[in-house]
Parts: sequence; C-alpha cells; structure tokens
Amino acid sequence: MQNQSTPLSNPLPAIALSPTQWLVKSGIIICVMTMAVLLGVSGLVGGAIAPAQAENMIHLQQVLRSEVCPNCDLSYAQLRRSNLDYAYLSGAYLVGANLRQAHMTEGLFNDIWAIGTDFEQAVGDRIDFNAADLSGANLQNSRFRDGNFHRATLIKAQLINADLAGADFSNSDLRDSQLQRANLNHGNLTQANLAFADLAGADLSQASLVGADLRSVNLQGATLTDADLTQANLCGAIWTDGQETRQGC
Repeated sequence: MQNQSTPLSNPLPAIALSPTQWLVKSGIIICVMTMAVLLGVSGLVGGAIAPAQAENMIHLQQVLRSEVCPNCDLSYAQLRRSNLDYAYLSGAYLVGANLRQAHMTEGLFNDIWAIGTDFEQAVGDRIDFNAADLSGANLQNSRFRDGNFHRATLIKAQLINADLAGADFSNSDLRDSQLQRANLNHGNLTQANLAFADLAGADLSQASLVGADLRSVNLQGATLTDADLTQANLCGAIWTDGQETRQGC
C-alpha cells in the first residue's frame, strides 16, 4: 500500500487585514517597541524613570564660580554648605533647592522664588529677602539676624528655633507659619500678617507688632517684654499664660 501523508490542518485561518487595520496594528507594535526602549534606558539609571529636575547646570556653575546670577534658574539645585556670602541672586528661581548650612551673609536674595526651599541651619546675617516668596520653606535652626524680610511671603514656613533678632518682617505674610522658640528680639513685625501662626516660646522682647494681624496665634510661653502691640488684632489668640484673648474681636 502506498503511504499517504495526512496534511496538517490549519487551526487559525488566515485573516485578511484591510489597510486601515494594518496601520493600527503597526502603530501598536511601534508603541510597544518605543516603551521597551524607554524602559531599557531607565533600567540603566536605576530601574525606574527618574523625575525631571529643572536645575540649570550652567546657572548652577555660574553661581558656584562667581556668586552672581540674578534671575537664574536654580530650582532643585544642590547648594548645601555653599559659600554664598555677598551673593547676588535677585529674582532667582530657587524652588525646592537645598541650601542647608549655606553661608549667605549680606546676600541679595530679594524677589526670589523659594517655595519649599531648604534653608535649615543656614547663616545669613543682614541678608536681603525683600519681597521674596518663601512659602513652605524650611528655615529651622537658621540664623538671619538683622535680615530684610520686608513684604516677603512666608505662608506655612518653618522657622522653629530660628535666630531672627533685629530682622525686618514689616508687611510680610507669615500666616500659618511655625515660629516656636524663634528669636525675634528687637524685630520689626509692623503690619505683618501672623494669623494662625505658632509663636509658642518665641522671644518677642522689644519687638514692634504695631498693627500686626495676630488673630488666633499661639503666644503661649512667648516673651513679650516691652513689645509694642499698638493696634494689633489679637482676636482668638492664645496669650502667654495659655488663656484666649478677645482683643480686637
């Protein structure tokens, strides 16, 4: 008998693709390949796609070299322990930058954007922060004696244990800020907005708080020897003895 081979059956019949379907299918393949390339590259730098940083390396190098860089983009810059004494950085963009333990004596930092910037333990006596936006910035344990914070925005800023003796905070916005145990001796807080700020244990001796908004502030344990509170609004404030005051309500 003659052996006859049985032809293999085709379980998946061929499907004819229209030009439109072929383009869609090709596009999907290209997208998959592109993602594979991106994931492969990310694997070379740690296995995950790193978030983009806005730091401008040219501007950063300029600052480190000359300390002169007005209106520069230094967002997320690593300037920890940098020597920025007498630096000229007016109008610079410093959002999220790290300036921990930096030296900033008499630096010109007016009109800067420093939202969420880290200045912890920085030293900058007589610094100029005039009209700067320091909202949410960390200035804990810093020293900015006789600094100029006139018209600065420090909403929800952290100034715990900061040495701010003699600093000018007139017309500044310090709402919801943390100023526990801060040294504001001889400070100028005339017309400052300190509503809901925490000043527990702060030293406000001989400070000017003329016309300041002190609604609902916490002054428990604070020192107010010879402080000038003329026309200050203390409605709902917690006084030094822990009692609520209705002055200005």
